[in-house]
Amino acid sequence: MGRQLQLNFTPLFVHGDAIRLQTMPFKDSQQLRDLRNQYRTQFAVTRRADQIVALPLAPDAMPIGEEKHVSAVEHASLIRPLLEQRLVSLLSANRRPVARYNPITTVGRTLPTGFLDADEHVHLQSRVLISIRFLNLQGSDLLGLLWDIEIQKTCATSLAVLSEHGVRLDGLVVERETPVEDTRMLPQRRLVGRVGGIADGKAGLSERFRNVEEWLPLDELYLEASPENIRHLLQHFTRSASGSAQGKIDEIGLYPDLPTTKTLRFPSFIVFSSALTAYTNRKECAQGYRGLQSSGRSGQRRAPGRGIPRPGSSRS
Repeated sequence: MGRQLQLNFTPLFVHGDAIRLQTMPFKDSQQLRDLRNQYRTQFAVTRRADQIVALPLAPDAMPIGEEKHVSAVEHASLIRPLLEQRLVSLLSANRRPVARYNPITTVGRTLPTGFLDADEHVHLQSRVLISIRFLNLQGSDLLGLLWDIEIQKTCATSLAVLSEHGVRLDGLVVERETPVEDTRMLPQRRLVGRVGGIADGKAGLSERFRNVEEWLPLDELYLEASPENIRHLLQHFTRSASGSAQGKIDEIGLYPDLPTTKTLRFPSFIVFSSALTAYTNRKECAQGYRGLQSSGRSGQRRAPGRGIPRPGSSRS
């Protein structure tokens, strides 16, 4: 008998006949990024063919393009970028920082393994993925949120700290942490290469990606959370207990102690502007989130990340 996958879906219902928007010609991707950064709190900015569409997040948004009103039914796809920005703001306001878009990914509390030295340097965190989708059910499209949950492993301390603890770093693959302009988002980490040596507070990379400097500050670098690197940290910090610590990490990954429904709180109404509102209710939202817990612990176990169709990393 094949594995049964559960779909965790919270329907959203939109009231309003028209969508207010502003348009301007699309020039290049840098223009789109600049507009998103500059007007993040005022507009949800997206691209449609050769046009940039700016969707006001408040009734009194300043004019930055040609103003229009379009049918909410005929242009239902524009509701998604509005929802995306509102959800990111709501999550951030509820102290649930967002790691990325598409799907919206928010990171929860750190789950302890019981090995204090391991917990200081290797973090296991619940990660909730929220994907805004239209589901075709019996011939009609239903807008809603698809939910999934998985466990995120992170090497939490920088190479500067690990070096002070005497961790051997040569030959290990590392990431560089860089801040982002959007204060609602977590700093981003990107792979930069492999450590070849350490001198004067910097790591020299024996192998590195294109456009990455050869020497980078230790306090900006973190180990990639690969199985090899995590095993290396456990062997250094927990010594003879590294096998037990690894077993606990594997156990948490399969049967996480998932947060309760109180961890994620959304208002019943999500107001985009005076003309358009999406709403659900707390009961439906709680039922959808509880489904994550049951699907993660049922007899037919759900593989992490399999509940949501994974789109590409680009934002619409």
